[in-house]
Amino acid sequence: MKEVRAMDNDARPDNVTSYLPQSYIDAHEAKFAGGASYFTPKWALDEYGRDLVGRPDGQFVMTKSQMDDILAWSDGDMALIEAELGIPAGDWQKHEMVIIEIADPKKHNLRIPTGREEGANKLWLPGGKLPTGHDEAVIDAIPKGDYKEMSLAEATKNAKNKL
Repeated sequence: MKEVRAMDNDARPDNVTSYLPQSYIDAHEAKFAGGASYFTPKWALDEYGRDLVGRPDGQFVMTKSQMDDILAWSDGDMALIEAELGIPAGDWQKHEMVIIEIADPKKHNLRIPTGREEGANKLWLPGGKLPTGHDEAVIDAIPKGDYKEMSLAEATKNAKNKL
């Protein structure tokens, strides 16, 4: 996995099965059985629409349970969320962020990121892990009706109510 991480994005293998056993892949994907979530700026939805959301080359998502945990302990504080997810300080704080929840990410080609996705940055790690240890995956773009959009305040309130 160190070799894969050291490669340029476009040189990484197209398929993670070349360096991950199927048992690892299956166990990782099973973590998303309870749903997936991701943050996005509201302006992006306003500008590009809501009929189909997510990146065309693979939308990075985390497990809904991990998202709920982060929202609950951070109380929706975007500075804390950025730090927890390895986002450069201030990148998300300058935008109104919303949460997209996907109840059945497997329906949308759930997979471990290859690192070739446009959204993979210098912090990307092979194996579907964020630098902070949270699980990540990618899914295909999600059509309207297969996701729920929530404000940061609403998602935080829901997460805290689950405690």
